[in-house]
Amino acid sequence: MKYYLITGFSSSVLTYLIILFIFTNSNNLNIGSTIKYRSTDGNFFYACIPTKGKNYETMYKNFKKYLAEESTIDKNQKLIRVSRKNYLNISRWLEYQSTPEWNFDKFQNSHF
Repeated sequence: MKYYLITGFSSSVLTYLIILFIFTNSNNLNIGSTIKYRSTDGNFFYACIPTKGKNYETMYKNFKKYLAEESTIDKNQKLIRVSRKNYLNISRWLEYQSTPEWNFDKFQNSHF
């Protein structure tokens, strides 16, 4: 009987700690996700916030404008996503799969 109580209590504490770890590392309190990008040379930075209208299309237009205005930079630069995906945050898995902001490297050459 004592063994079952100790095992049940320790498993519930372990479950609580795992859930606490997932939610403290998942940015659940933000309104929408912020996805950060930079150019390959590191001089262009942009933060996409799709829920606030700062999406990948705006980012790409700003990047092309940056390439056109700067005469001393290499024109063959690409954008790199700096933000990492948190695969422990189960609620964002669909967002990671379906939104172009998280998969910009796939969309970079095909959509523009």
